[in-house]
Amino acid sequence: MSVKGIRGMSEDEDFFLLEGMNRSLEKKVKKPRRKKEPKQGLTHSNLVELSRIWLGRQGNSVIITELNAATYYGETPDAIGWQYGHSTLIECKANLADFRADRRKPFRVYPEKGLGDFRYYFTLKGLLKVGDIPDKWGLIETDGVKSRIVKKAEYQDSNKESEALLLLSAIKRMGPNVTEGIQVKFYKLANKRSATISLEEVEEEISDFKGIL
Repeated sequence: MSVKGIRGMSEDEDFFLLEGMNRSLEKKVKKPRRKKEPKQGLTHSNLVELSRIWLGRQGNSVIITELNAATYYGETPDAIGWQYGHSTLIECKANLADFRADRRKPFRVYPEKGLGDFRYYFTLKGLLKVGDIPDKWGLIETDGVKSRIVKKAEYQDSNKESEALLLLSAIKRMGPNVTEGIQVKFYKLANKRSATISLEEVEEEISDFKGIL
């Protein structure tokens, strides 16, 4: 004769019922999330990608990274974004030598010739001190997981002609598949070193202009 357990069940039935209850409880208990560990040895490319993500989270609707374009004074920003008519430039520095070399460039010596209404250095945590940062520049530090502003940038005059050239160069690389009503002269890349230029034909209704020609 079997011994009765819960609700008059046998010991075997009782055992399986308790096992099922335990498994149900284990599913309901949420396991604590593992914290992401800081990443070590981030490269310049890693920093550029992180800065792009940061600019997007700040609300910049247009972001360009490492685009080699014919700007005045030859500036090629690591990352730059635009929102509400203002631009934010980010220069990524993985080591001190790169940071020191950057300060000798003509568009740094003469800030009004450079890009960005607001300008930031984006570095690994602890690489730079606030005292190292030029006047009106800001500093963003990252550990590869989180990026935070250590020093906030201040507005400064920027080279809007160069920014326009950069945007035009980006638009040209979009190709012919653009929004209706926009005609774009674009570059079609043949390889990494050369490009051809194309122009989409747009038919105009000449009759619409007869009254003003």
